[in-house]
This record gives sequence, C-alpha cells and structure tokens, in this order.
Amino acid sequence: MWGWLCIACWACAGAPDWPENGEPDRQWVEAALDWRLRRGLEDCPNRTVAMDALTLRWLAESREVVVRLETGDWPEVQESPELLRPLAQILLRTELAGETGDLLSAQRRLKKVARRSQDVWSPALAAAFRMHRETLKASDGGDQQTGEATGEHQEDQGG
Repeated sequence: MWGWLCIACWACAGAPDWPENGEPDRQWVEAALDWRLRRGLEDCPNRTVAMDALTLRWLAESREVVVRLETGDWPEVQESPELLRPLAQILLRTELAGETGDLLSAQRRLKKVARRSQDVWSPALAAAFRMHRETLKASDGGDQQTGEATGEHQEDQGG
C-alpha cells in the first residue's frame, strides 16, 4: 500500500499551492499550467480536475486573454474529445507567456500530454496527430498565432 501512495505523491509533486481564497490570479494560473501540462490526463486526478476547473474558469472570466478554439480544426480533439481541456490550456499558456507560438508547437505539446495518458493514446489518435501535423506543415508551416487562431472566450468589447 505504501508503494502506491508514494507513486501518487510523486505524480502530484511540485503542484502549486491552492490560490488564496480559492480565487486564481494570473501568476497562479501560469504556475498551475506549467505544472499541469507536464502531466497526463489521468495523473493526480484529485488535484488536476480542480486545477483544470480553476484555470479554465479564470480564462472564461479574463478580460486580458482571448483564446479561440475551433474543435473542427483539431482532428486530435475530434478523435479524443478529452484533449479539449489540455489544448485550451496549452493555447492559454502560450498567450500568457506572450509567445507568438505556432500551431505545430501547440500540437507537439498536446501530443506529449496525450502520450502520457495511457487511457487516451491509441493508433487512431496517433494517426490523427500525424495527419494534422502534415496538414499544418503543408499550409503555412503552422506559423499562426495560437491565441487568436483558435475558443469560446472573447474579450468584452464594451467601454
């Protein structure tokens, strides 16, 4: 039993403390995403589910960051819809870092998350990643802005 607990502790090691008063700010979201995106979907579920909820709620309420995500543009998400959360988080983290990252880079990061997720990874998903990668390379090298290229959250246009 202790061996299993040790493995669970290892999977959750390095996670940021919970935000003060349960309200995430930009700094906490950045730290949470840095930690979260190095894990698979099933890793440390007691922590990651809450972390996902807080980071995505922060995005939905944010007036400083816009992430647009068209699931039809991501065959990986069509094959495995559970990859939608990490994809939104990858695009959010790129936007927060002020990087003009390309879609190929975002796709590589998503593939790493998927490969760490044994219940998700499959030959069909691998094929979807390959197909999409070739499409991105053929289009414009994937050199599109990740923040604007792809979601549901839009900035308030009011004064």
